[in-house]
Amino acid sequence: GGRQDMSAASIEIFTNDPKQTVKASPYYVRKAIAAVLSNAARFNDKPAQVKVRLSPFSEEFYRVAVEDNGIGIPADQRVDVLAPFYQVDNSTTRKYNGLGLGLAIANSVMTLHNGKIELKEAPSGKGAVAELYFPYTQPQPTA
Repeated sequence: GGRQDMSAASIEIFTNDPKQTVKASPYYVRKAIAAVLSNAARFNDKPAQVKVRLSPFSEEFYRVAVEDNGIGIPADQRVDVLAPFYQVDNSTTRKYNGLGLGLAIANSVMTLHNGKIELKEAPSGKGAVAELYFPYTQPQPTA
């Protein structure tokens, strides 16, 4: 138990290039994705397995989905964990150190970019999926 050595985590990245572009601050996008990846690797009792999928989601949004095999986030706390300093407070999660800022930072970045973050249960039933939705840049009219 305890804090995971993130060097032991395995990360897979699956890409599917969009035809449209996303206009976002690279600095803040890195912060948001790093925060989500850190959470995915940290809240785990075994070596973390993290999958990152990047894909067009709809006409309006591009999605970055980060899936892990960790302890997950209870359904009734998936909104609360997006607030600063909030942590799922039970004996299972208290052994993982942190300030409760990772998902709050990601949420703030997404709000600043007119995007959103959604948290779900992993399809396997073990772990969580954090989905970051970035809006596409609106096409500029041609002269």
